[in-house]
Amino acid sequence: METRLVGKNAKKMLLENGVELEYCEFGEENEEVLVMGYFYYHSILPMVEELAKKYHVYGIVLRMDGKGTQFAADGTIHWANQWGEDVYLFCKTLGLESINYFGKCHGVIPGWWMVKNHPEMLGCFASTFMVPHIKGGMPVRWMQNAGLSPEETVRNTMRRVDKAYIKANEIQKLNAGIGGQAGQSVANSPSMAIAARYSGCPEVIWDSIEECREDLANTDIPVLLMYATEDILFMDYEESNFECAKVIKNAKTVILQGEKHLFEIDCSERFASEVSFFFDECKKNYE
Repeated sequence: METRLVGKNAKKMLLENGVELEYCEFGEENEEVLVMGYFYYHSILPMVEELAKKYHVYGIVLRMDGKGTQFAADGTIHWANQWGEDVYLFCKTLGLESINYFGKCHGVIPGWWMVKNHPEMLGCFASTFMVPHIKGGMPVRWMQNAGLSPEETVRNTMRRVDKAYIKANEIQKLNAGIGGQAGQSVANSPSMAIAARYSGCPEVIWDSIEECREDLANTDIPVLLMYATEDILFMDYEESNFECAKVIKNAKTVILQGEKHLFEIDCSERFASEVSFFFDECKKNYE
């Protein structure tokens, strides 16, 4: 089934915190579980299906529906903590005791939440294109790009501009209200504006940068840090990206020269291959 946020194999689950979570599921025949989170699944599905050749993949929708159990000091939903709790409860509902987690961009947030709150559940964690910003940085280039024309935005975020139609089709589906609220733009929705406070800053999961750094330095979880040199978001936080590579003791850092932010569209097979290779390496006991 296709819904507004999930392009294929859409399902729903009621969690113990009272919220209904939408997700997609692929590779049910595989034993090893891979969980990921994303705001919506259309253009990212080729990469998901590539991973599903080897893993039982659950693609969870990181919701923005105004229902929450995790709150910030100002009384609004603390979405970083909410997404983390949602993914954790999803796994508990399915009886999953240990998972591999993969996130790209905003999708890394639940993984970092579990690093802090439930490290016992994480076997390996692939955090691609975003880390806690322990050395600061601001999304200057990212915000500048948001104000450009569609053509300029494509050139800044995709290497394969001939595939721009894939992202355009996704945006059209999201704004068309497939299985959801017709005519409501995801980009301009009130919930998306609130979530923007949290989607690009994993460090807000911690009470302080000092606490964040300490947890990163002490975690035993193997973490893949994957970046693209031509990703404008990588440029905005370059110092923090490399600082995490030094601080996390079990980190592996992969630098993709020449790739841009929408790497999952430009080369979904390579993206999946890098993640799969890392998970395989985590199983080996090197001395």
